[in-house]
Amino acid sequence: MDQANLHLYTSAGPKGQSAIDTQGKAWWRATENNLWQPAVFHSSIRQALIAEAAQSGSYTFPRNQGSWGGDDVTSYHPGQNWGLEREHRPPKTFQFLRTEHTEPTYQVTHWVWHGTVVLDYQGHPILDYAALPATIGSEEIGCFLEGMWREDPRITWADFSARMPVSHPPLHYHTVVDYRTYSMRRSRFRLQAACISWIEREGSNEVRAQIEKFLPSECLQNNSTRGFRDLTKYEMKKVQEASRGKFLEKAGDRALSETKRKEADQAFAKSMEKAKQEHVSK
Repeated sequence: MDQANLHLYTSAGPKGQSAIDTQGKAWWRATENNLWQPAVFHSSIRQALIAEAAQSGSYTFPRNQGSWGGDDVTSYHPGQNWGLEREHRPPKTFQFLRTEHTEPTYQVTHWVWHGTVVLDYQGHPILDYAALPATIGSEEIGCFLEGMWREDPRITWADFSARMPVSHPPLHYHTVVDYRTYSMRRSRFRLQAACISWIEREGSNEVRAQIEKFLPSECLQNNSTRGFRDLTKYEMKKVQEASRGKFLEKAGDRALSETKRKEADQAFAKSMEKAKQEHVSK
């Protein structure tokens, strides 16, 4: 490609550079070879990706439809025919500890679709993870996001974001869902399902210790919660209580004032008591 035809650079970094030529066609060149390759923005081919995936099958339990158009859905993935009920959830979400997880070892390369490098909303090549559907909807639930990640823990929030809709495609630097939103969805699912995070963080030990109090001994022996149930609201509050102090300590500059902290403590205690009363009455 003649560089004189390039009129807009969308991304430049240590791994390479993307550009759009005067005809509106996208290109990518990697730093190591400096050769321009045809490229395409993911947002421009969402409908085509969904249609191609649909040729392989459809979900028994339909995925949530987002509000950003007809292509705001998670495309079909043959290995992820999951559902909301416990018996239909992703198998990896029942594995309590990560210790027995077999990590994928295949080399993750740039995603190439019909001979073109697929770029995200920032003009960066998308990594081709086998565990991720071609598109992910903005309303995808935490259970399924957690299941995808546990298939291959090398996946990052950026890999999820790259497959989600953008509000002003193709050159827009924000997806319609902030990464904090789907991170929170995953956290809420883990709390409900008696899962622990497979990533060590502040409060992890406290969360694990509290959940272990609820689990039958056979679950701990088998490293599996498949024969268990979801936690009650009161049990979830107990788990949150166990790690709450750690999160407040970690807040740093974002820490609440003494007044606000007391108000938060009172609100939490009130919700805890309500959950306890509901728990006892059942």
